[in-house]
Amino acid sequence: MHRVRLGSLNLLLDYPQYSKKVLSRMLASLGDQIGWIALIWLVLHVSNNPYSIGIVTLLYQVPQAIMRPFAGLVLDRYPRAQIMALTNILVGILFLLIPLLASKNDLMGIYLITLFIGVFLPFDTTGVESLTKELIPKDKLLQANFISQSEWHVAYLIGPALGGVLISRIGSSCVLYVDAGTFFFDSDTIRDD
Repeated sequence: MHRVRLGSLNLLLDYPQYSKKVLSRMLASLGDQIGWIALIWLVLHVSNNPYSIGIVTLLYQVPQAIMRPFAGLVLDRYPRAQIMALTNILVGILFLLIPLLASKNDLMGIYLITLFIGVFLPFDTTGVESLTKELIPKDKLLQANFISQSEWHVAYLIGPALGGVLISRIGSSCVLYVDAGTFFFDSDTIRDD
């Protein structure tokens, strides 16, 4: 295992384009987790009903599960990097709309936007692994998988806690704006290929 870790660090040094993608994905994953906590908090604040958390979770997760196979087909047939970049821009715009809808107490609008995010997000997340395969040699995929899993775990461990702290300091709407910004940053990094 020690060898895999060292090989993973060398992978980041040897493939700068891949390193750029890893940093971008780390930021995006962290933003996703922070944004998810902010979305839940904002929906609870607008609705004043804990059931709304279950509804927004279903609207976010179920479409992703349904769309993932279709997204895979599309990403295999069309330019992957461009589709992923466009998806990130679209999802970033959708996240910008949520605080605006919350300011008008438009819970149904937030639900609708969340559903759209759930539909479009797989067109980015499904392509990440394939994009990695395009950037590094096949014999280095074990190290890349280690990096990917490490990035995912760090984001899922730190993101919600950081989200809670940020919400208490700057508010859930501002946190969602920051999350939207991570999508724009990620789209720019993907397009750099």
